[in-house]
Amino acid sequence: MEDKKYQQRQQIAVKYASRRRLYSLLELGLTAVLFVAVFIFSKFLAALFNNWASFWAATVYFIVLAIAYFIIIFPVRYAKNYRLSKDVGLLKQAFGRWLGDYIKTPLLILVVGALAFGLLYLLIVATPVWWWLWVASTITALSFILSFVYPVIIMPLMYRTCSMEAGFVKDAVDDIIKRSGVPVSRVDILQVADEEESSNAMIMGFGKTRRMAFTDTLLKDYTPSEIQVICAHELGHIKEGHFIKSFAVSFVLTLVILFLTSFVASLLIGWLDMGDITTLSSMPLTILVFVILYAIFTIFSNKYSRKEEAQADLYALKLTDNPDAFISMLQKLISQNLDEESPEAMVENLMYDHPAPETRLAMARAYKEGKYK
Repeated sequence: MEDKKYQQRQQIAVKYASRRRLYSLLELGLTAVLFVAVFIFSKFLAALFNNWASFWAATVYFIVLAIAYFIIIFPVRYAKNYRLSKDVGLLKQAFGRWLGDYIKTPLLILVVGALAFGLLYLLIVATPVWWWLWVASTITALSFILSFVYPVIIMPLMYRTCSMEAGFVKDAVDDIIKRSGVPVSRVDILQVADEEESSNAMIMGFGKTRRMAFTDTLLKDYTPSEIQVICAHELGHIKEGHFIKSFAVSFVLTLVILFLTSFVASLLIGWLDMGDITTLSSMPLTILVFVILYAIFTIFSNKYSRKEEAQADLYALKLTDNPDAFISMLQKLISQNLDEESPEAMVENLMYDHPAPETRLAMARAYKEGKYK
């Protein structure tokens, strides 16, 4: 990649990342304001549903709060996800098309989230001491099921897909899959080129539902060798057993977070004389405690994720034995997606679930020099 063009893209990437972080802080501030407002009026809101059955009271309560949340943060989401991405050339969609796609997520959250919140409240009422254990177990089980069905049910709802056509790229992908020994049922192409410029790849599912997926933006500008490296990285997650390990780590973290949520929320609810944890008006406080603890523990889960991503990178380097393709691929990806090559250490430690690009490039160069062989 031309060094001058790469450096120009990096200058844009630094400004882009800085503005996204600013918008994220603004979104966090608006969310905090909403929580304070809900906390102040929580008894009044809960009183509206006093004569309702617990499940329906909690479900409608969630819908009201969720709608208020999405309305409040919409201007920031528009500025961050549409206007900013449009300004830097990452997004091609017209506003109407973007809005239609954007609304899918709030609608999904309203439907699934409302049902989940209703069930959560039922569990808290039924087992106020042990609800956190049941919820953590349920979340982990549902996550496993969703991971299994995602490629065949959910992904087709989110993306237009097609099978990878025969040719040099398909041959290169099939070859690396065969060399890895990982069974993959099919390779899909996510058709996003008409809507965005960024590229991505993923492996998902289990057993017969396991699929590899590439965005069609990868096929335009990347060589077969570079796509092989990307494919090998995704296969590395399977070879290293990351999916099962991640489920185990996620279960433990969820268990700890929910236990601490129950403990801390119960103390605060008693101290503030809000009844107990089964009181509907105390649910916003319980959720706030959960959100704060989740944000704190995300720092640790991101650190674990960075370790797994580094293992997948090393597997890709060893399987392909082509560090030059790895380096050129990653530099193209950094430039195309407007990623910062060298983010500040604090930003990486707090927010990145992948190693910083400069760390990944350093590994590839070290491999080229024979340090990992």
